[in-house]
Amino acid sequence: MSRPKHLSAVLAAAVALGVLASCGKGPETKGPGSAAAPEKPEKIDLRLRLEPGKTYKLRMDSDQKLIQTRGDSRQESPQTMGSGLSLLVKEVRDDGAAVVQVTYDSLRLKQQGPTGNVDYDSSSPAPAESPHPMAKGFAVLVGQGFSVDLTPKGEVARVDGADQLAARMAENIEVPVPMLRPVMEQQIKQQFGDQAMKEMVEQMVGFRPDEPVAIGGSWSKRIAVTRGFAAILNSTWTLKSHKDGVAVVEVASTVEPNPDAAALDMGFAKLGYTLRGTQNGSLELDESTGWVVRSTVNQSLSGELTMKGGPGGDAAMPISIEGVTRVEGQ
Repeated sequence: MSRPKHLSAVLAAAVALGVLASCGKGPETKGPGSAAAPEKPEKIDLRLRLEPGKTYKLRMDSDQKLIQTRGDSRQESPQTMGSGLSLLVKEVRDDGAAVVQVTYDSLRLKQQGPTGNVDYDSSSPAPAESPHPMAKGFAVLVGQGFSVDLTPKGEVARVDGADQLAARMAENIEVPVPMLRPVMEQQIKQQFGDQAMKEMVEQMVGFRPDEPVAIGGSWSKRIAVTRGFAAILNSTWTLKSHKDGVAVVEVASTVEPNPDAAALDMGFAKLGYTLRGTQNGSLELDESTGWVVRSTVNQSLSGELTMKGGPGGDAAMPISIEGVTRVEGQ
């Protein structure tokens, strides 16, 4: 899909005061208080302005390393997850909200852990080989999707169809240990169901200010993440510059535990996380549409992995997470 043509940025025009003419003959002179008013700062509208009938692209890649420690034992579990999405705007309502059909174009999953390694890329499958048993559920998603209602501020007002897709994933995944199947099914629904997709889309595009912003202007939001590594994000975005139709925004976030997040029920115990840390990065936005051109966010978290109700009673294990998430759009 070709990139939408840039439109002019929203300008706040300076109002020039007229110069008072002399009542008599001779050159004009400025009267008292008639000096030109200072120019108002230029402001940029960063809200979404999607066009009906157009398809927008997003590619998100997340690299994370989970480090768990217990006594002298240290275990590192790297993970790479990637998804390519097409967003077809089926309708834009009078209030600016867009009805969008989201389709998975590609999926990437690479994990290393105690239960084995997974390496699956839908865009370059191995010849004459089926996907890894743990990745078969992901293969089901390619070419499928769900629909959302997306407001000009990037907020998701409605999600439809993701729960059904998550159920299909759970049906197709192969679990090496049968007793872990209910755990994997629950985890898939938590990470790919309606609520998870709402949070994923809003994290990628839902950071818009209520009004146009001048260079140096900032706005803040508190975002609750309930899926995956659940947490509360207190974020501040600052418009740093704009050039050639592209606005550059910096983001700084503090991360704190989400007390309302549901624990993962493993049958014999419930797993939860308490995480604190920071996220920092930058975003580039197309000024004509508000669409993401690219973004990079670095993450540094630490806390505890908690297990409640296990055979040995409640337990907690120190963990830390280092990661970077990159998004590119068209």
